[in-house]
Amino acid sequence: MDPKTIAVGYIRQAHGLKGEVFIRLFAGRSDWLEHFDNAQFTHPKLAGDSLQFSVSRASPHKDGLIVTLEGVTDRDEAEALVGYQLLVPQDWLISRPGETPFLHELVGFEVIDTQIGSIGRIDSFASNGAQDIFVIKRGEREVLVPFVKPFVEQMDFANKTIRMSLPQGLVE
Repeated sequence: MDPKTIAVGYIRQAHGLKGEVFIRLFAGRSDWLEHFDNAQFTHPKLAGDSLQFSVSRASPHKDGLIVTLEGVTDRDEAEALVGYQLLVPQDWLISRPGETPFLHELVGFEVIDTQIGSIGRIDSFASNGAQDIFVIKRGEREVLVPFVKPFVEQMDFANKTIRMSLPQGLVE
């Protein structure tokens, strides 16, 4: 698998009795499912722990996927995988013009507020469960800005900028 991978979800629970797993997707999207014949997993709390499986079957289910991994044959084996994050090659996650971008594509973009001007550049992302959040470097501190449609006025991929209209006091 391509060494440039990105976590797209995690094994949330075993599904059924025959070893299937439910993978909760961070973005709720699986546009890349047609390429998904091998799965690479890592555990966020177990440094260097990486697992690979061939995928027998994968199908969308609610906000994720039901996946059958070759060699995982019962519920106990599936439950042992809970918490592992699914990694996919970063080049599977490239949006087309007019589509909602994948978050990793926005790293380095400058965020400009219509009232106060430049806030800084997107360094990483977080989530509060309801929405994605830009983590922006502003001098020596981090500013957390919700990435929600009502705040976004314009995204300019050519100039790597996002113009936003943020609620007063959010940045200060």
